Amino acid sequence: MNDILKCPVCEKQLRKVNNAYLCDNKHSFDISKKGYVNLLQSQTSKVKIHGDSNAMLQARKSILYNGYYKLISQKLNDIIIKLNPKQTIVDIGSGIGYYLDMLEQSNPNSSYYGIDISKNGVREGSKNNENILYTVGTNNKLPYLNKSVDIIYAVFSPMNIAECLRVLKKGGYLITVSPNRNHLMELKRIIYTEITDKDYQVNEIKEISLTKIDSKIVLDVVHLVGNDLYNLFMMTPHFWKSGLDVKEKIAIIKEYDVTIDTVINVYKYQ
Repeated sequence: MNDILKCPVCEKQLRKVNNAYLCDNKHSFDISKKGYVNLLQSQTSKVKIHGDSNAMLQARKSILYNGYYKLISQKLNDIIIKLNPKQTIVDIGSGIGYYLDMLEQSNPNSSYYGIDISKNGVREGSKNNENILYTVGTNNKLPYLNKSVDIIYAVFSPMNIAECLRVLKKGGYLITVSPNRNHLMELKRIIYTEITDKDYQVNEIKEISLTKIDSKIVLDVVHLVGNDLYNLFMMTPHFWKSGLDVKEKIAIIKEYDVTIDTVINVYKYQ
C-alpha cells in the first residue's frame, strides 16, 4: 500500500505510524478498529450526519451482494485489469465497498483506496476487506497527494473533475459508470405517470485534457425477489421524490424484472 494520503489540515503527506496517520506538522488521525481513517474536516460541512443512513446501506448491501449489479462489476474489472494489472486505484463514492471488494479479489496486485462521505459505508467496506484503505472524506477535497493515482473511477457517484485531475498521474485513467436511457425503466413506470426522455450526453465529461478511449454499454435484466425491489428503490434518488402511496405500492411487490442499462466511459489524462 502506497503512502498517498495527505493531511486535510496542512496538505503534507500522511504516513502510517502505529495506529495513526501523521504528517510532518504532527497532525494526527487515528486508524479505527475496522482499519479506516476519518479525514473529513468538520468545517467542510454544516451537517452532522453524512451520506446514507443505516437503512439505505442495508438496502444497498442486499442489492449489491445478491448479485443484481454483478455484470457491472465484472465489466468494470475487465476494463481496469486490461489497462494495467498493477495500479494505484481510487473509488470515489465507494459506499459499502462492493465494487472495490470485487476488483481486489479478482486482481490483488494493485493498491486500492475508497473514499466516501458516509462513515457507516466506509466502516462496512473496511469490515469486508482489510486489503483496501478506506477514508471518510469528500470528493470536493480528495485526501490524496498530487499526481499519486493511476486510475480513478466512480459508479453512479459525482466527481469533482478538477480534484480528480489534481491527484491523477499524467497518462492515468478516469472511469465513469453512469445510468443509460433505459436504466431501471420498469421501476420508473411504477413511480411516474410520465417519464421524461433525458439527454444522456450529460454523462459525458467535457475536459480538454481528458480523451475518451473506450465506452461500453452494460445491459442486463435482473429478477428481483423478496424485498429487493424496495431495496433497489431506496438506492435511487426516486425514493426521496416519491410519496407514501408510491412507497407502499412498491413495498408489496415481491417479484419483478428490472432492466440494468449503464454506460462505462474510460478517459485518458493526456
